[in-house]
Amino acid sequence: MREIDWIELLIAVALSAMGGVVRKLSEIEHDPKKQITLRQYVFSSIISCFVGIVMYAIFKHYNWSMFLMMAAIAVSGFIGSPIMHSLSAFFMHRLKKEVEGKGGGDDGKA
Repeated sequence: MREIDWIELLIAVALSAMGGVVRKLSEIEHDPKKQITLRQYVFSSIISCFVGIVMYAIFKHYNWSMFLMMAAIAVSGFIGSPIMHSLSAFFMHRLKKEVEGKGGGDDGKA
C-alpha cells in the first residue's frame, strides 16, 4: 500500500472546501435574494471535503499529474454537494423500491 502524502491531502481538502464555498457564493450571485446561512456554508464545505478526499484517492491511484489533480479536485468540490444529494436520493429511491417489492407479497414461508 502506498504511503499517504499528508501535504497533498491537505491541499486537496482545502481546494475542495473552497469549491463548496464558491458554489454557495455562486448561488447568491445567481439569486441575490436567497439567504445562505453559515451552517449551509459549513455543511457544503464538509460535503465538498469528503468528495475531495475520495477524488484525491482515485486520482492518486491512477497517478494523475498534480496540476490536473488539483483542478479536478477543485471542480469536484464545486459539484460535490449536488452530486451527493442526487446520489443519496437515487439510492434511497432504489432501496425503497426494493423494500416495497419484497415486503408486499409472499415471503416464501408456508
